[in-house]
Amino acid sequence: MLVQEVWKTLSIEGVVVGVSALLGLLSFAYVIYNRFLHPLRKFNGPFLASITPWVQLYHGLKGDRHLWLHNLHQQYGSHVRVAPNFVSINSAQGLHDIYGHGKKLKKANFYNGFTAIKGVYNTHNVIDKTVHGRKRRVLSQAFSDQALKSMEDVMLLHVRQLCTALAEQQTEGNKAEAQKTTVQNMGDWFSYLTYDVMGELCFGKSFDMLVSSGRRKMIQLVDRAANRHYVVSIAIPDFPGLFY
Repeated sequence: MLVQEVWKTLSIEGVVVGVSALLGLLSFAYVIYNRFLHPLRKFNGPFLASITPWVQLYHGLKGDRHLWLHNLHQQYGSHVRVAPNFVSINSAQGLHDIYGHGKKLKKANFYNGFTAIKGVYNTHNVIDKTVHGRKRRVLSQAFSDQALKSMEDVMLLHVRQLCTALAEQQTEGNKAEAQKTTVQNMGDWFSYLTYDVMGELCFGKSFDMLVSSGRRKMIQLVDRAANRHYVVSIAIPDFPGLFY
């Protein structure tokens, strides 16, 4: 009965005002904590980035996060707080301390964003050092001197295909442009070379991007997928419950 009486006295306007006030109070407390009470408060960085992760996410989605980080390091130094739970480190000593051989530092949950299937890991995204070591020992067999030498013929085959394709492009360009030099985007051509070599070595069959344009759009799909994984990864430290 008491609940029914209270419910009758409530109005939509009152509920909206109450919820808005509660959200405002929680947001204010969140800002105060991140700026003045958070364990990372001592690190310099933009004010807005210290209180909300959306600044970093914006630059991740925009695709210029690397430039944004470079500018921040130019302004604030080698250690910059770029999100409430994220510090970017840009120093030779930091690289050694974090990624150096034999270091006991655990990889961040940032790498969980690169798992295509939950619970299935590779040497890039696995966080557990024991699992990483086991996978690395298996993978290292492909990089022995003998294994690398056996790949040489495959590499040379596709390098020759690249040279042939470029020569054909130049010949066609000369015919069309009355002997003018043809400009080529070598970034694209080396991407085709890389994918063909990876296909041959990893899957036993080339993607034939150097000799045919039919599968070249796959590179854009892979790039977009990688960007989505990347954005999820930089969001994980602040929204862990949403992703795993």
